[in-house]
Amino acid sequence: MSLPSAIVVSDDAIEVADCRSLPKCLQYLRFTSVNPLAQALRDYLVYGPSLMPLAVAHAVALEARQHSASTSIAGFRYTLQESLYTLRAARPQFRPLIFCVEQLSSVVRYLIENNFDVEQSCRTLSRVAAFVERLLIEEETAIAGIIKEMIPDNSRLMVLGACGRLTSAGVGTVTGAITAARDEGKKVRVTIPQSYPLMSGSRVLSWELAQEKIDYELVIDELVPTLMLTEKFDGVLCPVNRLCRNGDISTTSGATAVAFACKAAGIPFYAVTLNLTADLSSGSLKDCPLEEFEHVQDSTGCRMRAAINNVVPAELITGYITRYGLFAPRVNGTAEQLVPILAGRIEHPIQDYIHSSECLEEKM
Repeated sequence: MSLPSAIVVSDDAIEVADCRSLPKCLQYLRFTSVNPLAQALRDYLVYGPSLMPLAVAHAVALEARQHSASTSIAGFRYTLQESLYTLRAARPQFRPLIFCVEQLSSVVRYLIENNFDVEQSCRTLSRVAAFVERLLIEEETAIAGIIKEMIPDNSRLMVLGACGRLTSAGVGTVTGAITAARDEGKKVRVTIPQSYPLMSGSRVLSWELAQEKIDYELVIDELVPTLMLTEKFDGVLCPVNRLCRNGDISTTSGATAVAFACKAAGIPFYAVTLNLTADLSSGSLKDCPLEEFEHVQDSTGCRMRAAINNVVPAELITGYITRYGLFAPRVNGTAEQLVPILAGRIEHPIQDYIHSSECLEEKM
C-alpha cells in the first residue's frame, strides 16, 4: 500500500503527521503560522532530519503569504526575520533545522538587499520551499535505492530512530528501501527498538511496517544490546542528525549501546546520512550537546535524565550511506574527507537556486 505523506501544504496551512496518535489512528497537526509550529518543534511533536527543515521552509513561505496584505514592506521584512529567529530558537542544537534556517536567512537577506517587494518575496520564498522539498525527496529516494541494493535476501535488520515516511520529506530512507526490497522478492525481517523517549520505533516504524505487511518485531530498548550479542543480524541502520568533521555522529536515543554491541558482535553499523547533517563547525562528538527533556519523572515521582539524542564515535561506524553511495572509511578513506563534500553539495545548490532564472523569473 501507499503510506500517507508526513506533510501536506496548502496556501493557508501546513499539516504534519501527529505520530502521538499512532498506532490507533493517524491524525495531523494543522499550523497556520510560525509560532505554533515552533512550539511543536520544541515539544518534539514534529521531528526527523528531513521533515523538520522541510516544515520550516514551508512555514516561512506561509508566514510571508499570511502577512502579505496586512503590513508595510518594512513590517513584512521584520516579520520574516522574526519568524526565522523563532524557528531557530525552537531546537537550537538540531543541525538540520539550524542549517535550513541559515539558508533561509540568506534568502531573506537577498530579497531585502535587492529590494524585492512583498508579492515578489512571497513568490520567491514559495519557490525556495518547493526547491528544498525537491532536494530532500530526491536525496531520500537516492539513499533508499542504495540501501535496497545493500539488503540481502533472507536478511534480518535492526532499524533505529526516525527514518520512516511519517518523519521524512518523502518515502523515508529506510522504510522505502525495505518495502522496495520486499517488492523485488527479498525476504526481510526487521527488529525495531522502542526508541524511548519519543517511542518512534513502537509508534511510527512498527505502524509503517505493519501497513506495508513487512515482517517485524518490536523490542524494549534495554534488550537490544543482548540481542546483538546473542542473535544473528545482517546490519543496523541508524539515521544521522549531525555528522561531525571526524565522522562522529549525533543520532537517535539508544544508538550508543547498539553501536558498541555491534562492534563486539561484528555486526555492520551503518549511518544513514543526509547532506544537510554534515557540520564543519563540530569537530567531534564532544561538540554535540545532549538535547535533554526537562522535568522527567519515573513512575515513583523521582526525577531522572532523558535525552532525545545519543552520540556514536566514528570508530564504531562501518559506513555512511549517502545519496552518492556507501562511504566506508576502511575502504574510501577517512571520514574527514566525506564531511566537506556533503556540506558543500547541499549548501551550493540552494545558494545557486536563489540566483537562478527559475527562482527569479518574476523579478526579472
